[in-house]
Amino acid sequence: MIYPVQCKQLLKIGLIISVMLLWGCSETDDKTTYTEMWDSLFNTCSTGCHSLSATNGTEQGPDFSSKELFYTNTINKTVATDYQNWVDIGGRTGDCDSVNLITPGNANESLVVGSLVQTVSDRIAADNNCTTTYSLHEPLFVTITDQATIDALIEWINDGAQNN
Repeated sequence: MIYPVQCKQLLKIGLIISVMLLWGCSETDDKTTYTEMWDSLFNTCSTGCHSLSATNGTEQGPDFSSKELFYTNTINKTVATDYQNWVDIGGRTGDCDSVNLITPGNANESLVVGSLVQTVSDRIAADNNCTTTYSLHEPLFVTITDQATIDALIEWINDGAQNN
């Protein structure tokens, strides 16, 4: 027989277990967003180097001068198909011009990442028998060496490169 005091204790225990289960089942959505990537990384390359007003050869390629243009001009776009005037500019060789600038779901096949992260550059170069523009970005100190930033960029792209 269960007495009223025991019943209260069982209810408390049941309530605590229920709360713990619900809390443990909840999923936090702390994934990297495009806005975070733009604010912390991509906006630094906008008007100075990758825009129509640039005077360093990048004006022949995709316009990165705004958050919207960067996204529109990189997702599933290639130099070979979408920016043919840029094919001979930038030091890329081989089939790198056929690699998407950003391939949603696959950071390791995203030329933007290969231009900024040496390990990805090396992988793209080996897989596509080509040279990325990492060697051009490195002396300008615009490559990424901070592991947290690299991880965030790769996470955003591997999670589908959503415009969020």
